[in-house]
Amino acid sequence: MITILLGVLGCYILAAISVHLFRRWSRNRSRQQRHFILLADNNQQTMEWYIRSLHRLERKSGTPVKITVVDKGSTDETMAIVDRFPKSGIHVEKAVLPASVRDGTNETGKFRKLPIRRRIGVRPVEPLHLMWMLQAEGVVTARDHAVLVDLRNPADLSKLPL
Repeated sequence: MITILLGVLGCYILAAISVHLFRRWSRNRSRQQRHFILLADNNQQTMEWYIRSLHRLERKSGTPVKITVVDKGSTDETMAIVDRFPKSGIHVEKAVLPASVRDGTNETGKFRKLPIRRRIGVRPVEPLHLMWMLQAEGVVTARDHAVLVDLRNPADLSKLPL
């Protein structure tokens, strides 16, 4: 009876030691930061919800989340909503697209020749071009593995862990 009790006690002690060693080992590892880039264009109705959901992910998972909101020329209160977040303790960075990228003009101000399907409506920003531009400005680093999410595109919303 005593040998069984000592065996159970020994297993318990080994399990407790292994849990503490694993926690210490995982704490010493550098955690990968998740970076979400939100392309905002007149999203005042949903912008606060997206940012609070990403902040909730950070608190629940323990993984640091970096949020960058890129203004595509919004005319509503979207960026004013984003400006209020640092006051509440949630760090959100802002970036603004140059006018040449937003409206399809080149550096000289003349419109670029675009395919017909792109001339109608607002020209979409190519994700690769935008990532290179943000990397050149220092907003995104090569280590970030940033996720670019266009809030107007329903297919891109599936990239958000909401």
